[in-house]
Amino acid sequence: MLYASETGNGEELVERVAPPAARAVGIGVRVREIDAVTLEELAQMRWALFVVSTTGQGDVPYDVEELWDALIAADAPDLDRLRFGVLALGDRVYADFCQAGIEFDDRLAELGAERLVELVTCDYDYETPASRWLREGIGAVARDMAGAAGGAGARGSVSADGGASSAGAPPAGPQDIEPEPLRIPDPAARTAGTAIVERVRVLTDTDPDREILHCTLALPSALAAAEPDGDGPPWQVGDSLDLLEPNDPRLVAAVLDRLRIDPDQVVEDGTTSITAARLLTERLELRQLPRSLVEAIQERTGDDALGRLLAGRATDFERWRWGRDLLSVLEEVPQLQADAEDLVRWLRPLQTRAYSIASSPRVDAGRVDLTVRTLRYERAGRILEGTASGALSRLARSAGEQPGGNPSREVLVRHRPAPGFRLPDDASADLVMIGPGVGVAPFRGYLQERSARGDSGRSWLLCGIRERTTDLLYARELEAWRDDGVLTRLDVAESRAADGAEYVQHTMDRLGPELFAWIDGGAHLHVCGDAREMAPAVRLALRAVASRELGSPERGAAWVARLQAEHRYREDVY
Repeated sequence: MLYASETGNGEELVERVAPPAARAVGIGVRVREIDAVTLEELAQMRWALFVVSTTGQGDVPYDVEELWDALIAADAPDLDRLRFGVLALGDRVYADFCQAGIEFDDRLAELGAERLVELVTCDYDYETPASRWLREGIGAVARDMAGAAGGAGARGSVSADGGASSAGAPPAGPQDIEPEPLRIPDPAARTAGTAIVERVRVLTDTDPDREILHCTLALPSALAAAEPDGDGPPWQVGDSLDLLEPNDPRLVAAVLDRLRIDPDQVVEDGTTSITAARLLTERLELRQLPRSLVEAIQERTGDDALGRLLAGRATDFERWRWGRDLLSVLEEVPQLQADAEDLVRWLRPLQTRAYSIASSPRVDAGRVDLTVRTLRYERAGRILEGTASGALSRLARSAGEQPGGNPSREVLVRHRPAPGFRLPDDASADLVMIGPGVGVAPFRGYLQERSARGDSGRSWLLCGIRERTTDLLYARELEAWRDDGVLTRLDVAESRAADGAEYVQHTMDRLGPELFAWIDGGAHLHVCGDAREMAPAVRLALRAVASRELGSPERGAAWVARLQAEHRYREDVY
């Protein structure tokens, strides 16, 4: 089992499902990261199942780029020994849905590998279909191994539902499927329990569009209790917490009014009855627009502008989609007529929003702190807010108007482990942390943990902010940790400094020799923040620093690749 996981979802899935599934069918399984496998090793493999996430603009995860480049090279070796299957993880809201996994599957087949199990693509709500694919894929491997051991000639492909096709025939392509009956999705089924929002306070609100909140949540007992082996609670520093907040009632009312849907209309699917108002408030995603929604609206209306948009480049669609919600589209396509049942078919279930945990269980295992930037912007005369961040911001404002100022409200949550973004186990290991803006959140948890553990390793934090005097999050805590020696070094990149703008990649370049000395001496490098701009800029800056220090771009690239192979370069990006 080989996985390429940007956020840790693929890794967690494989580690949880694959070993028991293999034991159940009597075979052994070895779980490895794809970046730990060389092309030569891959060419010698007989059976491999891949879990491949998509990042950026349909790209493979960063730490798989080296192997991917070797796979697509003209001199890539034949893989005709290999029997394989690919599970692709992605998010259907993007035009390049699961593109990395699709291309990985295609390329393995081009090099002569034979599909043992069909490619399956999974949306953000991946747990059930992905777990089923893993179990059935491992079962297919077991049957194929038995056939090979017995000299059987009929080693047919096996589809994701366990059915065998004829020997040597490719897996069946997409089949015509009867439309499924109306189902009203219940996102609450994906949560682990109910947390209590105990406190929300504004850390910085120097600009209306830069409000940052500090939130404290009391966890449900399932997340706060010690694990059976006694090693502590199930969550660790570096992990995230998913919040399921309802849609803004003002947005719900506007959508219902625009489509002339009675808020009290009851929608049923045979087992569930729910009013249209509750449906839009609690069940359906109104903020993020999947391409399939726009396609359905264009097909219903024949709108020329949407038709040209959909026929154009994927990047143009992404730019158009950014900053719009369902109401935005309804206002731009006034001729659309749709009812509540249409919305159930067109819209995705309401999504959870993930936030890095900004605290350590060694401080309080029953509570977590989150650092949340309020997403708020103006478009076409409307003020739009993020679903979860907007709800928390409204809670903070209402709390400020009440005596005592402390809210107490329930919110559905789910723990999101990040096994690829853990603190080094070695308490003497040095650590460099780069976190622009709210990217500092997990590193606050790191520093709490290192302080509580009494770690002897050095810690260097590089923050990216607008102005130090107003925007440095947790400034007093950071200064106290520096005074105590928990934080060895603190550097700040100010994008609005009076003496010139500087971003974290510029600070890395300026401090290149010292940064290189830390990392070359064994320090781990952890980065948290924006996946599309910040993370690539940090990678380029790191490679440039290493190239200068080692004397050539080739040596710099090899040095960075070694950091990845040693798991000393970790990212938590969004």
